[in-house]
Amino acid sequence: MDSSPRFRIWADSGIQAKHADGQHLFGVDGDTGKVTDMKEYGLLESASVKIQTLKTAIEVCLTLPPSPSADIVSLRHYCCG
Repeated sequence: MDSSPRFRIWADSGIQAKHADGQHLFGVDGDTGKVTDMKEYGLLESASVKIQTLKTAIEVCLTLPPSPSADIVSLRHYCCG
């Protein structure tokens, strides 16, 4: 069982029960902390937004000059824990 704060919010807020019932559009309103239907709230991201974000991040990484202090092992540790 994950013990990260994000997981605890997800499990404790009732979102887990909503998702188990097939209501996958519910999330936590960051302002109020209440479980909210994200479609009604107006906060839905399409896959194209996420894909473009990843493409941009990769492009930036490829354009940066290599750093002698950043080897692949330290990058894996930084990115993957």
